[in-house]
Amino acid sequence: MSCTKCGSDGPFGKRTSGKPTSWCVACLRRHGKAWREKNADKKKHDARSWYERNKDKTRAAARAWNKANPEKAKAASRRWHEKNPNAKREQWHRRRGTKIGWPSHEFDRAWLEQAGRCEICGIEMTLTGTGARSVARDHDHATGARRDLLCFSCNKAIGLLGDSPDRVQRALAYLLKHRS
Repeated sequence: MSCTKCGSDGPFGKRTSGKPTSWCVACLRRHGKAWREKNADKKKHDARSWYERNKDKTRAAARAWNKANPEKAKAASRRWHEKNPNAKREQWHRRRGTKIGWPSHEFDRAWLEQAGRCEICGIEMTLTGTGARSVARDHDHATGARRDLLCFSCNKAIGLLGDSPDRVQRALAYLLKHRS
């Protein structure tokens, strides 16, 4: 038997029924790769819709596998985080922003408008990592109204002063009075 596509003598692929295909394995792979490249959007859409229909089943299977293979699961997670060092922080920003009413497109707009700088002190902020220079989405805790992007330190200072303009003014007067 020879391949009907290229004429080689095999090896041949097998159908799900177990019968051999009329194309050799190499032709099947080339054809499959070309189809996947040509139909990438369709494949992605089909995969997403399948996942949405089977989300609970997929997650349950993943949890079961992780429980049965804890060392492999930890190793896989470690490898993923090594390849994607900023992903955890970016994911936190997305979740946190949605939780407090800062959709990612509005965050991106504010970031560009402020050129990545704190609205109070002007320091250049970072999107990744933690610490004084990391970005914080400032909002009014009483009303939930969005304000601007601040560095962690300025956001923390405002929060410790209870978001009170009077307390901020008194703190400023105190600092000016004791300036050396």
